[in-house]
Amino acid sequence: MSTNRNILRPAILLAITLSVLLIVARSREATPKQVTSPAANQPAPASSTSPDPNLTREIDRLIDESGLPQARWGVVVKSLADGQLLYSRDGHKLFTPASNMKIYTTAVALDLLGADYRWRTSVYAGQQVDPSGTLDGDLILYGRGAPDLDSFKKDGLPALAAQLKEQGLRRVRGNIIGDESYFRGELFGFGWQWNDLQWYFGAEPSALSVDQNSIALKIAPATKPGIAPALTLDHEGDYLRLTNNTMTVASGEATTIGINRGLSDS
Repeated sequence: MSTNRNILRPAILLAITLSVLLIVARSREATPKQVTSPAANQPAPASSTSPDPNLTREIDRLIDESGLPQARWGVVVKSLADGQLLYSRDGHKLFTPASNMKIYTTAVALDLLGADYRWRTSVYAGQQVDPSGTLDGDLILYGRGAPDLDSFKKDGLPALAAQLKEQGLRRVRGNIIGDESYFRGELFGFGWQWNDLQWYFGAEPSALSVDQNSIALKIAPATKPGIAPALTLDHEGDYLRLTNNTMTVASGEATTIGINRGLSDS
């Protein structure tokens, strides 16, 4: 899957969606209001619905002039008022969802949760902190899906640590445990392509994501060709192991670097 394609599709689809909304809004504004009987306000039967010719011409033009004639487009536009079909282009065909699905996911989240919704991350302990500020037990970090819990931002983990300090905590003698059990659904969507799991857009959801669940890898060339470059991670730990099969090439030679992540069926 091309990264550029994933970036372009949401933007183009969003532009088409906004254009469609503007067209529909303009057509409604241009239509004189008429006094009708209650029966006339009832939704038309599904069999009598037909696409709007003006809307069809405009959306077809936007798609045909989008610069992506080789792409597959599946578009369906229905009226929110009565469910009538206003436009369809291969609407009956099946498509593999791409990044443009994020537009609708975001819209649903805004509608259900509201723009003022805030994720809550909690800290729990099985014992009280003693007068010296020591917790003689484990400290549990319980996540609920916050996407911005970062260790390098002041309003992330440092702010949470500052709140614990204000509560009198100075020392933890047990373990610091991350609990991500809040999300109970499947980690991978049905029908996901296995090779997409190699990349950031194929990451499984987590109720506790720290530093966006990512690690920066720095690659520094060796002093002469034929020697492996040096690999450095910005987060050291034993939970990630690198196998370095790269080799430094001479100046001016083509360079290609690929990263593969081992997959298991467990």
